Amino acid sequence: MKALYYLLITLLAGSCFGQKKPSFSVYKPPEMKPSFDLSIKNEENLIPFHNAEGKWGYLDANTDSIVIAPKYAGAELFDCGIAQISQLNPHPDNYSETNLIGFINSKGEEIFPPAFTSVSNIEIIGSRVSADSLYYLKWVSCGDGTFGVINVKTGGWIIKLPKEKRILFYDRHHFIVDDQIWYAGDKKLAMPDWLKIEWAYFSPHCIRVQNKSGASGIYSW
Repeated sequence: MKALYYLLITLLAGSCFGQKKPSFSVYKPPEMKPSFDLSIKNEENLIPFHNAEGKWGYLDANTDSIVIAPKYAGAELFDCGIAQISQLNPHPDNYSETNLIGFINSKGEEIFPPAFTSVSNIEIIGSRVSADSLYYLKWVSCGDGTFGVINVKTGGWIIKLPKEKRILFYDRHHFIVDDQIWYAGDKKLAMPDWLKIEWAYFSPHCIRVQNKSGASGIYSW
């Protein structure tokens, strides 16, 4: 009965809008780099320092020995085995793009070389996961205008876009792009321009959409 009920809702939604159905395609995530081994004993004791030339690196706080040689314009404290570093941007478009941001692990290996003009935490929707569980996912923009979300643990892109769009995450594998595209694992559901995605339901697998006149409907995924 439940299957019949949701099928009926879907058919009603399609007839309500009277427009073409959304297009389905298989989404293949970009190939991820292997995870780095972050099991260094003194990673929490690594502290930033700078040399006489103003370059930043990292010292072992217990021994004052240099662990990561100074070569960056800026360096932040390590957190969960990852540190944010920066270099001066040779061609900044404005004051906010003075530095290019990257990420290193506690061995000094660059997970992402300095290339991002801005970095921030992703937006989370719903209550499937906590913000801490998606700590390694970061919203970034680049000097060439590209934009997206990276995984600073693996060194891979979750999604990369030619321009800035809003991305809302339910969890690592389920997110909405610009109220128009639903990503669910290896599935991608693109809405027509006249529809926007309001919410996703995980049991059953369906999304609620709304047209420009305010009428709502349901599509399964």
